[in-house]
Amino acid sequence: MTEQRCRAEILAELWARTVQRLGREAVREAGVEAFGPLEASEIECDKGKPFRAVVRYLPMPEFRLPELADVRTKDDGTDARDRISRRLLERVPFDVPADLVRQELRVDRLEESAPGSDAWIAAAERIRLLVILKRIARQEGIEVDERDVTRRLAEKAREFGTTVKALQAELEEGGGMARLQDMLLAEGTLDYLLETTGQ
Repeated sequence: MTEQRCRAEILAELWARTVQRLGREAVREAGVEAFGPLEASEIECDKGKPFRAVVRYLPMPEFRLPELADVRTKDDGTDARDRISRRLLERVPFDVPADLVRQELRVDRLEESAPGSDAWIAAAERIRLLVILKRIARQEGIEVDERDVTRRLAEKAREFGTTVKALQAELEEGGGMARLQDMLLAEGTLDYLLETTGQ
């Protein structure tokens, strides 16, 4: 009875997790890097049968990273992380697909923002900066480990007056755990750039 009642929810959760995990593995095995989340269609998931799905992704745009010495900025009284971020955005131009900008705006509950608006431009720059920082992290061997994630979850749980388990469950529903890991990786990479460039 439980299986019949909860079948749709259980399958939806299974599809979401399986598509992301297996899809990322398949993309990685193909030697391709995905830009943004994977989308699945034609999902076949029945008891006793193999899982099948068609996974679509946007390929990572081609761009070259600047030399880390070129990221150095003059102290103009603003936050050093902001200065480095602006410098990276200036030095590494590429277009962000509109669908990814819309997804980012949905997270911020600004989905009504039009292309070219301040919110749209800010969302596109956040995505672009994150992609640049992830590429630098990979190049420099910077990683986020489970302890970093656990520590940040504990901080946020205290801040929001909830438990780590409850917060983690909430984040896992909407892809928030991957977003948290990306944010921690970006912060660690910015810290590395600050240290490397002596700012």
